[in-house]
Amino acid sequence: MKKSKFALRAAITLVLALAMTMGVMIAVQARPATAAPIGQLIWLRANANNLYVSADQNLANTQLVANRATPGGTGAWEQFTVVDAGGGLIALRASNGLYVSADTNIAAYAPLIANRATIQGWEMFTWTDVGAGQVTLRANTNGLYVSADQNRSSYLVADRATAGGWETFTWAVAGTSSPTSTPTRTVTPGGPTPTRTATPNGVAPNFGSNVRIFDPSMSMASIQSQIDSVYAAQQGNHFGNRRDALLFKPGNYTGLNIPVGFYTQVLGLGASPDNVSISGNLHSDAFLSGDNATQNFWRGSEG
Repeated sequence: MKKSKFALRAAITLVLALAMTMGVMIAVQARPATAAPIGQLIWLRANANNLYVSADQNLANTQLVANRATPGGTGAWEQFTVVDAGGGLIALRASNGLYVSADTNIAAYAPLIANRATIQGWEMFTWTDVGAGQVTLRANTNGLYVSADQNRSSYLVADRATAGGWETFTWAVAGTSSPTSTPTRTVTPGGPTPTRTATPNGVAPNFGSNVRIFDPSMSMASIQSQIDSVYAAQQGNHFGNRRDALLFKPGNYTGLNIPVGFYTQVLGLGASPDNVSISGNLHSDAFLSGDNATQNFWRGSEG
């Protein structure tokens, strides 16, 4: 398949029933990209390996590395305060009270370290919201993106000209387990019609970490990296417990290869069937040998 189109009819709030695939019902609301959470204490989780970023005080210069399974509690090394650095830029203050710097004096690849008492040029970053509670960071030092470099033991470095999967991070306010807040429904048996509790302005609803929402403004490489990550987990997950959904906001997506594994839904979001256009390849490969696809169930794509 060289060109695939998906669409799912929606009003202001779109309710998706993911039936057997997800086993839950979730509500989707259109939300603008969020600004940097100035003044907030946050954590960052690298999409490269799904581990949390730590300003490790056991390392020389308190280097940043994405190798923690949890974001820790109050005062943890995995928490950072977002500070307004002026001019639309931000700085990150680590739990040691020092600012994160992309230091090209240590190495040409500009490792990120938390050892600066004040904010200068190297301690400034561009925060770019790429949707679904995810961001990229571009160092003011050299104009390059921060990466959780899997070829350097997941140390954070600022040496990437473009943002792909390794350069994308999920974030949330410290003390929360996901990047967003969950809309809730209050139901009283025999009572009035259920009411929906609104999500605070500027904060996207929480769909859980296994629901990935893509936007055409995101890097296609970043989207592809996340698709590949899901498929790697679900390709042979015949009777597993994991569930995933890949949701595409209206717009055009090019050059994507979308293999659909077990317990995976691929959905297009839009008001009409042509709102989402994906040029590339959507496929579900035979699970059994000899191109035997008789067990290719518990997966789907909808439009």
